Parts: sequence; structure tokens; C-alpha cells
Amino acid sequence: MISYTWSRAYRKFPDLNDGIVYPASYDKPNNVDIVLMYELNKRINISATWVYATGAAVTFPTGKYEYGDRLLPLYSERNSYRMPDYHRLDVGVNLKGKEKPNKKFFGEWNFSVYNAYNRKNAWMITFEQDPNNPDVTKAYKYYLFPILPAISYNFHF
Repeated sequence: MISYTWSRAYRKFPDLNDGIVYPASYDKPNNVDIVLMYELNKRINISATWVYATGAAVTFPTGKYEYGDRLLPLYSERNSYRMPDYHRLDVGVNLKGKEKPNKKFFGEWNFSVYNAYNRKNAWMITFEQDPNNPDVTKAYKYYLFPILPAISYNFHF
């Protein structure tokens, strides 16, 4: 299965961004999902899912200004930047228990790996002033969920 979605989401408020239309924070124009499933035999099937999405619209500091004795950030127009694009690959194997005639239930093991190639998808970017040099601001990316293996057992009745 291959799925592609192109969509846009804009916002406009008279008191924000000088009344100019801007991308909403959930505006992600491109979304792609590719799902592959293959049944090796009656008891074993494998799957892979690749997900891609355009990075979300964000507002970042673009400069600084001094106000009194404080150094304050100067921000870009609302949501004029984007987070890095997001993508990951998930893989899994399902092992079904033996089906027996007169049995109305069976078990199934699932072994999976979320984010199999360990992509560092930025969840948040923060900006901090260098304590040794107030003219320098550093950006730090924070990530969620690196490669994440999982094992589960499902009981069907």
C-alpha cells in the first residue's frame, strides 16, 4: 500500500502577524506512507512501514535587541520556518501459534522495531544564549524515540 497526501493549513487573525496569513503549526504539506506485508507461510508474516512527513511550521528567533539592561530575542514572522522533515522505518514479524482443530483460541507473538534505522527526528528545537559570549545563540534539537524494539504476545479467542 502506498499513500500520499498533499494538504495545507493556514491561519489568519487580525491581531497576529500583522493580519497576514501564515501556515498553521500543524501544516505539513507532504505525507507519505508505504506499507509492505508478506506472508511467508500460514504462521509467519513480516511487515515494514515507512513514514515521511514535511516538518511542521515554526517560529524561530532571527536576531536580538537590547531593552534596558536585558538582551531579548527578535522573532521571525509567525511560522516562517520549518522543523526538519520527519521519516522513519518500522519493521515487524508475527509468529502465530499452531492452529488445532477444536480449539477456539490461539496465541501470536509479535517482534517489532520502531524507527529501525534510528533516525533522529527533531521533536523540539530550543535556543540558548552562550553564557561566555552573549552575541552567540546556540540551537539544540531534542529527539524522541530512537530505535525501539518491542515484543508482544496477543491472545485471540
